[in-house]
Amino acid sequence: MAEEAGLSKRERQKARRDAKAVEQRRQAAKSRRQRLLTFAVIGLVLIGLISFVV
Repeated sequence: MAEEAGLSKRERQKARRDAKAVEQRRQAAKSRRQRLLTFAVIGLVLIGLISFVV
Protein backbone atom coordinates (compact mmCIF):
# COMPACT_ATOMS: atom_id res chain seq x y z
CA MET A 1 0.00 0.00 0.00
CA ALA A 2 3.00 2.29 0.37
CA GLU A 3 3.29 2.67 -3.39
CA GLU A 4 -0.36 3.80 -3.50
CA ALA A 5 0.38 6.85 -1.35
CA GLY A 6 -0.43 10.06 -3.16
CA LEU A 7 -2.76 8.44 -5.68
CA SER A 8 -6.40 9.33 -6.08
CA LYS A 9 -9.07 6.84 -5.12
CA ARG A 10 -9.74 6.13 -8.81
CA GLU A 11 -6.04 5.49 -9.49
CA ARG A 12 -5.80 3.15 -6.48
CA GLN A 13 -8.87 1.22 -7.67
CA LYS A 14 -7.43 0.94 -11.18
CA ALA A 15 -4.10 -0.28 -9.80
CA ARG A 16 -5.88 -2.92 -7.69
CA ARG A 17 -7.99 -4.05 -10.68
CA ASP A 18 -4.89 -4.29 -12.85
CA ALA A 19 -3.04 -6.30 -10.20
CA LYS A 20 -6.05 -8.59 -9.79
CA ALA A 21 -6.27 -9.12 -13.56
CA VAL A 22 -2.57 -10.01 -13.73
CA GLU A 23 -3.01 -12.51 -10.90
CA GLN A 24 -6.05 -14.06 -12.59
CA ARG A 25 -4.12 -14.46 -15.86
CA ARG A 26 -1.26 -16.09 -13.97
CA GLN A 27 -3.65 -18.51 -12.25
CA ALA A 28 -5.36 -19.34 -15.57
CA ALA A 29 -2.01 -20.11 -17.20
CA LYS A 30 -1.05 -22.31 -14.25
CA SER A 31 -4.37 -24.14 -14.51
CA ARG A 32 -3.88 -24.72 -18.26
CA ARG A 33 -0.37 -26.07 -17.69
CA GLN A 34 -1.62 -28.39 -14.95
CA ARG A 35 -4.48 -29.67 -17.11
CA LEU A 36 -2.16 -30.26 -20.08
CA LEU A 37 0.30 -32.15 -17.88
CA THR A 38 -2.50 -34.27 -16.44
CA PHE A 39 -3.82 -35.22 -19.88
CA ALA A 40 -0.29 -35.96 -21.10
CA VAL A 41 0.35 -38.33 -18.19
CA ILE A 42 -3.03 -40.04 -18.66
CA GLY A 43 -2.30 -40.40 -22.39
CA LEU A 44 1.11 -41.93 -21.74
CA VAL A 45 -0.36 -44.38 -19.24
CA LEU A 46 -3.08 -45.41 -21.70
CA ILE A 47 -0.57 -45.85 -24.51
CA GLY A 48 1.60 -47.93 -22.19
CA LEU A 49 -1.33 -50.12 -21.17
CA ILE A 50 -2.47 -50.61 -24.76
CA SER A 51 1.03 -51.52 -25.94
CA PHE A 52 1.40 -53.91 -22.98
CA VAL A 53 -1.85 -55.68 -23.85
CA VAL A 54 -1.06 -55.88 -27.57
